[in-house]
Amino acid sequence: MLIFDFDQTLYDTAGLVRAIKEVFASYGFDETVFDTTYKQARVTDESERALDYSFERHAEMLSRDGYDVDRVAMLRDLHACVSDAFVLPGVAEMLRNLLQKKEKLILLSAGNPNFQYQKVVASGLEMYFDTCIYIAGDKVLEVEKIIEKVDEVVYFINDKLQENIAVHQAFPQVRVITVYNAEKDTLVDVQNSGIPYVMNITDVINSKKND
Repeated sequence: MLIFDFDQTLYDTAGLVRAIKEVFASYGFDETVFDTTYKQARVTDESERALDYSFERHAEMLSRDGYDVDRVAMLRDLHACVSDAFVLPGVAEMLRNLLQKKEKLILLSAGNPNFQYQKVVASGLEMYFDTCIYIAGDKVLEVEKIIEKVDEVVYFINDKLQENIAVHQAFPQVRVITVYNAEKDTLVDVQNSGIPYVMNITDVINSKKND
């Protein structure tokens, strides 16, 4: 069984954010306004563990901060950004190959469940997974729920190093693989973590073969 993260593991969420930022610019909002309201919309507590971003929530942050905007038109343009254009290269082929090998695939994605669902459906990747799980908080708790129901080897593939360390420490039996994300962690930190890593998501199959 393989448990996959979605954002920046299978999907170029950073690219989507750039597209969202372009929509904001088209409505006259500069980068400072975008960055401030994006952070306000994204997290619900200071620990940044509870994620709740959605376009509706972002528009709400603009209104709360006193900005005037055509909400209907802006939301239409924002929702139009979400598409399969941001699926990372080789991901669909990799998932197809894993299915051909009769692997069970689970998607575990953290964030506003409705927004995560929207992205996954638009990506076209939903069909490759036996189960898609959308949560707002801690992945460790969800991994525990998954592995307690199976007696097979479980892999956890994710780009966020700190989450991977937490899963590894909680469940040493889970084969954790970090997908290197230069925007999140340094390569030195990833290498020093002691957790196997790949530079490209499509290398997961080879990493699994060598495990």
